Amino acid sequence: MEKGMKSVSPTDVIRFNNAKKLVLEEGRGDSGIGTLSEKTTHRIIKRYLESNTRFHEVRLGDYIADVYNGSNIYEIQTRNFGNLKSKLPIFLEIAPVTVVYPVSVNRSLVWIEPESGEIKETRRSGKHGRITDIFKELVFIKDYLENDNLSFRVLFFESTDYRLLNGYGKDKKKHATKLDNVPEVLLGELELKGPSDFISFLPENLPEEFSTEEFRACSGTDKKMVGKEVTVLRSLGLIEKCGNRGRAYLYRRA
Repeated sequence: MEKGMKSVSPTDVIRFNNAKKLVLEEGRGDSGIGTLSEKTTHRIIKRYLESNTRFHEVRLGDYIADVYNGSNIYEIQTRNFGNLKSKLPIFLEIAPVTVVYPVSVNRSLVWIEPESGEIKETRRSGKHGRITDIFKELVFIKDYLENDNLSFRVLFFESTDYRLLNGYGKDKKKHATKLDNVPEVLLGELELKGPSDFISFLPENLPEEFSTEEFRACSGTDKKMVGKEVTVLRSLGLIEKCGNRGRAYLYRRA
């Protein structure tokens, strides 16, 4: 189980399954899997958060909120948190904003023949999403992370990726078109609001002073991600720069 992930209630599972069923019925019609919408994940989560479509795609000033029910704003971001930078100053003045971020913990790959729409291969992917994936996005909005009106809700899924066999190489998989991603099973959720909810990302075995590399060794964070995680934790005021060791910056708990 991912760090901090909380199990969902039977009611939440039913609500998610109903949302998925409605969206897939709307998107597929009678044409089969090859006509799935490119934003199926977005649409399912939107239905899961708010079943009343009257509150979907609501204009607030010059921007459109994914969900606004009169008291809360939800923005669903599978990636590109940088797109929120222009919206957040406006939205945060109107109502509390929750950024919803889906993570595919386990996924299956389904390969489809482009011309016939026939499924040619199905297999499990070796890639697994992690909660720390969110840090590569949070760096884009780090200036807003301490705003009391901003929170994050991470949804963990088992999902299916649908891809076309139209790429390069003998198997036609290299640089193939990613047709769609469909969340299949809701595994759990995690809410992050303010610095106190991010403290759990500080490993207990951190030395008093540590470099980015030492943080990575203690946390197990991916080498490509650790710099972003340190940047975010510093923006949240949880760690602070305290010197240098050679060419490496040193940090300590704030």
